[in-house]
Amino acid sequence: MPDQAHLALIVNDLYREHHFWLYQWLRKKLNSRDRAKDVVQDTFFKILKSKELLNIIEPKAFLCTTAKHIIIDQEKKKKIEHAYLQY
Repeated sequence: MPDQAHLALIVNDLYREHHFWLYQWLRKKLNSRDRAKDVVQDTFFKILKSKELLNIIEPKAFLCTTAKHIIIDQEKKKKIEHAYLQY
């Protein structure tokens, strides 16, 4: 199993190489700079905790999939909160 320093280097490289691209993609998809920044941050945080970090073959696809799952989770949470407030 790789040590924390090795994992940190992997995430650092992934961030440096794809952060701006992911932000631009999300900004267009979400039509919101602030929300795109939040989802990018959440995406990289989730990747830090991911067991798949060492198995990433297609970084952009992995980032997109992770970001999409975060967006779906946020939407579900928003619907639940809205339903609760309407109750």
